[in-house]
Amino acid sequence: MCASPRNLPSLKSDEIAEAIGNPIGCGTLSELSKGSKTAAIVVDDHTRPTPAYEIIPHLLKELADSGIREDNITIIAGLGGHRPMTEQEFELKVGRGVFKHVKVVNHDYTSNFVYYGKSKAGVPIWLNRTFAEADVKLGIGGLIPHVGAGYAAGAKIVLPGICSLETIRLNHELLSGKHLGNVENPLRHDIEDVARIIGIDFTVNVVMNLDLHACGVFAGDFLKAHRAGVKMAKEVYEVPIPEKADVTLVSAFPVDADLIQSAKALYHSIEATKAGGTIVLFTASPEGLGFHALYTYEYRNCRVFQEDLKKLAHMAEEREIIVCSDGVKEEDFHMSLSTRYSNEKVLSYYPEKIKLVWPPERVLKRISGRHRPDAKCIILPYGAITIPRCPV
Repeated sequence: MCASPRNLPSLKSDEIAEAIGNPIGCGTLSELSKGSKTAAIVVDDHTRPTPAYEIIPHLLKELADSGIREDNITIIAGLGGHRPMTEQEFELKVGRGVFKHVKVVNHDYTSNFVYYGKSKAGVPIWLNRTFAEADVKLGIGGLIPHVGAGYAAGAKIVLPGICSLETIRLNHELLSGKHLGNVENPLRHDIEDVARIIGIDFTVNVVMNLDLHACGVFAGDFLKAHRAGVKMAKEVYEVPIPEKADVTLVSAFPVDADLIQSAKALYHSIEATKAGGTIVLFTASPEGLGFHALYTYEYRNCRVFQEDLKKLAHMAEEREIIVCSDGVKEEDFHMSLSTRYSNEKVLSYYPEKIKLVWPPERVLKRISGRHRPDAKCIILPYGAITIPRCPV
């Protein structure tokens, strides 16, 4: 059996413009921006497939209609704790024309913040200064499943996107239990409390089809537009399956830049796999293990990192888990390494019981030796954006 998200038609440019021009829960962007001089737009980074290039030109037009010039607009890559984006990645994310004419910058999680006090949960709010000082604050995010926040996008574009690492760490430590597909949880509620305090003016939430183009756009108030979009996202990404499988073959696409990001697909595949079964995670991972600032040696005792290790270890106790990738070296899989983007050491992310196997022929041999010929198998070709839903 193969389980994939619904593949809906891509929206045309005028349909995207109509969605942005008829926002949910607030006035139009041109009305909100009247009298303002500057604007900042946060976009999610290279690890996310959101087609910001389909959205940004419409926002720029609305801002221009309100009198804000392009040279007073800054686009910020909401990196959270990820590595900086390259110029080529920026061009792909925002589009060549926008890249040439609008200022683009990477968020720096180490410096240049404005302090806003604490959230209701006690998390100190240190926000990117460029965004904080902009007259108009906007965000663009992809409405894809997220194991901690339920679904991405909405206020999540600012936290973790453009906050300090300490703010990110303490917010992440609010994660308790599994909230995949459920947006009403402590982590997201804190994120949204922070968004209220800092005053994000307008967000665009994008549901994507299998070609990674926008098939749904929900613009407006950071909370109301997000929740409207989540309804559609659930219909697209949450896929019913009749029963759990003995063997699950899952691709980490389209969130497969590295092994840390690829773990998202692994968490999703648990929903489709029997205890005692086998999960094979296929991932390109051209950046190997990858980089996340919360998984460095300095944060080795961070509860976020330790809880992730525990979850993966528990998964490996109940099921055989194999990672199949030609983008990862054996010595990088379980050991510390330095990335090409940072001098900091990234700690081993995958427990010893999770094995790296290459080439695929070896995986097949391993599965054949562990399971009967009539074993039930499920394939998740878009594992990072698929939530299998089993009635049992």
